[in-house]
Amino acid sequence: MGSHKFKQVISNKIKIHIMSANTTKFKHVSYLWDDAKAAELAGDEVGLLIYRSNLLGADLRLTNYGGGNTSCKVMDKIR
Repeated sequence: MGSHKFKQVISNKIKIHIMSANTTKFKHVSYLWDDAKAAELAGDEVGLLIYRSNLLGADLRLTNYGGGNTSCKVMDKIR
């Protein structure tokens, strides 16, 4: 496994540069989660969902070809 560079991902809430030069090595996948980036999104469930989904989609070995989804369960009051 070598280093990987991924393109910039832009949403209406956050801008993410997914780049992995020095990642933790696992047998089958690279650990791309960045605690500092996730901390910036603390309290923003949608932003965290987008971040997590983009990380999963960045590794073509994990991507659901032809569709698929990522979901997020949160507690909220009925209005």
